[in-house]
Amino acid sequence: MPFGKTELDHINDSLAKVEAIDSDRGRILIYDLHADDQITARGKFSSRFAVNAQFTRGTSVRVFDEASMSHAYTFRQAVRGMRRVALEAQLGAYASSYFPNTFGSGEASLQTWVSDLDRTLDAVLKNGSDNFGNTLLQLDVSAPAALVGGWALAPAAEKAEAYFEMSKAIQQQLRTLIPLVHFANLDEFRTLPAAAALLVYAALPPATGIVVDSGRIVQFDDKRDVYWDITPANIKAMAGHSLTLVHLLEALRRIHETLVHADGFADLASKYDPARPDRIIAAALNDTVGAADLNNLLGVERSVIREAQAAGRRIAGFMQAKNSSEARRQLAAFGAKVTEAFNSQIGGLFSSRQLRPLGTLVFLEAARAFDPALKAARPSAMLELTVLREQPSFDMRTFVDGVEVPAADIVRAERFVSLS
Repeated sequence: MPFGKTELDHINDSLAKVEAIDSDRGRILIYDLHADDQITARGKFSSRFAVNAQFTRGTSVRVFDEASMSHAYTFRQAVRGMRRVALEAQLGAYASSYFPNTFGSGEASLQTWVSDLDRTLDAVLKNGSDNFGNTLLQLDVSAPAALVGGWALAPAAEKAEAYFEMSKAIQQQLRTLIPLVHFANLDEFRTLPAAAALLVYAALPPATGIVVDSGRIVQFDDKRDVYWDITPANIKAMAGHSLTLVHLLEALRRIHETLVHADGFADLASKYDPARPDRIIAAALNDTVGAADLNNLLGVERSVIREAQAAGRRIAGFMQAKNSSEARRQLAAFGAKVTEAFNSQIGGLFSSRQLRPLGTLVFLEAARAFDPALKAARPSAMLELTVLREQPSFDMRTFVDGVEVPAADIVRAERFVSLS
């Protein structure tokens, strides 16, 4: 089951302050926001999503200082006995999302780099091939100020066109990222119902409200809501839509080709026959596990979108507030909702530990709905991989809490940087 149970600690903290300054131009109010959402699995990983901003109000106009807007994300993970398949899957998802120009094909591929690293480590650790031992991962992501500032342009109206665009943008991004992360490990294809649920979910066309008549969709993007009603009839209609079938066929062709040529997976290829998309849809709709997973995927996606919409309306409320007390309350509520939506809420989806570090991409995609000029902007990122000796002198579980790694314990350290 892709929705495993792990005991997590969740802290969401959002503080908005206001300071009054007298100047030659009169009294100026400066609002500061510091919002932070953190998920921690003790000794395993931590995921921290933060947004900071400063707004200035003079007479009756409240503006934001773009240079003061910032977003930072940090992911830390400690794994004993890291195996190649897990490391390669995780690095592959991060490399394609944040470091697209770092690796190429053939001798320049990620797989070749991992093989070279494996041989280097085995020469020191003598722990056999495909075993990377005690491994630490840290990913730090930051976003251009303009992208964070895009949220300050969010409209107040619940049914503003920007929220419908944001909904579809978030759907598109999640349906791209989740399969990328989950299927990076080809073993996930061995559990057909769960895999089928994710494949059907990813193939669904992004949509807001839908109108279904006699089992067929007669209208997309109905403006009654930013997301369609998740009912069995609507799910069946969406899964059977021609656009879903086109996307699913494309995915099955790629998957079938991959499994045929992957060592140890050729026997699975027939289950993902491009000529039989009906079997994948049936597994997603009729199998108990498949149907539950598909419903969960849609439900969490809807929750992320609703939280993002609520965050946008909160910051719009802040911009329009009549007094400082109300403005501070709305700003704090924005910080809480926006950080939670793209960190802890996303954790309800497939492969949540690997997916949360990609929440920044979903956060930024939502911001683009408020300011189309931001289409080309990308985040900066730094990924550090550290392999420790077999018996380190410190408790490696404390790494997720920010404890510094003693230099004497490090066997190999690698770093990748991508600047926006």
